[in-house]
Amino acid sequence: MGLREKQTAERKRRILDVADGLIRQTGGMEFSMRMLAEKAEVSPATPYNLFGSKEGILSASLARTLTRTMFEGLAPQSEEPLDFVVTASGTAVDLLVDNKKLLRPLYLYLLGVVDPTHRPAHIGRSVRYWRTVADTSLGAACPDEAIDEIDRESLGYTLFSHFLGLLELWVHEDIDDDMFRARSIYGGLRIILPFAAPDCAVHIQNRIAEAKSTIADLSSSKA
Repeated sequence: MGLREKQTAERKRRILDVADGLIRQTGGMEFSMRMLAEKAEVSPATPYNLFGSKEGILSASLARTLTRTMFEGLAPQSEEPLDFVVTASGTAVDLLVDNKKLLRPLYLYLLGVVDPTHRPAHIGRSVRYWRTVADTSLGAACPDEAIDEIDRESLGYTLFSHFLGLLELWVHEDIDDDMFRARSIYGGLRIILPFAAPDCAVHIQNRIAEAKSTIADLSSSKA
């Protein structure tokens, strides 16, 4: 990387760091681009030149934070491949919960914004994540001939859509952190179950029972 590229990367990092700090401090997106530029010690035009818009900065902030999910969530965390949907779901939730002061406001804002530039990239990364979760789990649960490419792709989208629905509930504080995690795991297992071979299905059903019990305990504690 040349000097110019290093300077550009440093300005981008500084702008994103300031934006993240403002979001955590205020819990919202009300700061102006001029304020952001001043605190990042760049010219007023620089954030626009580097990111295009405020939505571009917020999308880049989200992408930077969620990159960790791709590494941690897709790393093997169990000797049982069928448990991958559990560990990957749990890791995705944990990342959001651990960074809720940043990610909850970001999602609350970005879920309501039409962004033809940055949103497709974010959706694409998310779908690839859940497609990998589906492939890893199904690789252990299903014979290769039992599920075709369209099914695999659709399962990735289904897992992503399930998680996105729960994410929206969590962002609006309709469910808490623990219920977000429990329902994510339960739903992911339910989605995988119909494709599992009979011997693998028993293991998945046991994990479903555990997740269901957790949901019941959480529900009763809030009654």
